[in-house]
Amino acid sequence: MIMRWVALTTTMALIAPAPEAGDWDGLVKKYVEAYESVKEPVPTAYPWVAKRLRTLFGVRCVGHIQVLSERDGKRTLGADIYYKPGEVHVINHEEGWNLVTKGDEAYEWEAGKKEGLITRLKDEDLIDYLLYLTDPSWIMTCLYHDALDEPGKFLPPKEVEKGCVERRLKEPVEGFRAVFVSDEPAWLCGFEVGDPKGGMPASLIYSKPESLNEVPASVLDRIKGVEFRKSELSVRRHMVYL
Repeated sequence: MIMRWVALTTTMALIAPAPEAGDWDGLVKKYVEAYESVKEPVPTAYPWVAKRLRTLFGVRCVGHIQVLSERDGKRTLGADIYYKPGEVHVINHEEGWNLVTKGDEAYEWEAGKKEGLITRLKDEDLIDYLLYLTDPSWIMTCLYHDALDEPGKFLPPKEVEKGCVERRLKEPVEGFRAVFVSDEPAWLCGFEVGDPKGGMPASLIYSKPESLNEVPASVLDRIKGVEFRKSELSVRRHMVYL
């Protein structure tokens, strides 16, 4: 299930016509138009994906998203994501890679480490990485597509919190148990996965994008005290698909 839709969504990104270099808004527009153009088979989640992109990139000035983990009703802040045309900044509060971008360079370092990498990037890299950060491996898109395509495999939808509806599988698939979706605005609120060791299931929750006037200075200051070296690697190495 997951593999099938990842192949389709990745292909859609590849067929989007390439705008001029550095044209962030033009590139976003091409992505949206590419997804909107797919009308078959019916039902398909592609037009809804286009609406999600409009939500993601429709913020004013700077967008801010929080990623939280939830287990047994307790939520823990895992990461803050800040973005605007030509910039994406990621602060991980537990583990993972931090990211601060300046022009065509990305400053990356693992949480808690004092050494990092400087990698080169393009707007396409940042947009694709932002899409990945807000839907890792397209897991939520795949689950939502299957809820539309094979509703008999899911329990009736129910609202779990204001604006977010749970689409829960009757039987877990590859460990995944549910996806949480908002229709207005179109947003993937999170997903639930089982514990392979038999413990309590866990969820990842993605807050709806909020608009800020600017990137907090404390985010950009995070690179102070970290020693960076040039690297030929790319942020794309973080995008792992199931």
